Amino acid sequence: MNVDILKQTLKEHKEWVKDNSKGKRANLGKVDLKRTDLSGVDLSGADLRGADFRLADFMEADLRGADFRGADLCRANLRKANLGRANFSGAYLIEVDLMGADLREVDLRGANLYDTKFFPVSLQVLKLTHTKKIW
Repeated sequence: MNVDILKQTLKEHKEWVKDNSKGKRANLGKVDLKRTDLSGVDLSGADLRGADFRLADFMEADLRGADFRGADLCRANLRKANLGRANFSGAYLIEVDLMGADLREVDLRGANLYDTKFFPVSLQVLKLTHTKKIW
């Protein structure tokens, strides 16, 4: 994805988060954003299904309620990210760093969590049904 288009998408999404009658919800589904620095961004409620976020940096990002179903986040950095109510069903979270992340009510059903770093995190009401290899 072109950097200018990404910046515009993030700007419109920020407006949408503040007032959903303004701006536009980010739809980055199936977009190639591998190795992208998204640290500190607000993508709460965004549609990120099937996107390629391999080696992306989401440190301290606000991803509450984001839809990551089927996304590839292998070796991504999600340290200290707010992931409350995010949906990672069927996502690839291999070797992901989730240390210090807020995982309250996160849906990880069917996700591949091989060699993912979890602790310390907030794990309240975490859904782990049918996950593949947590360690």
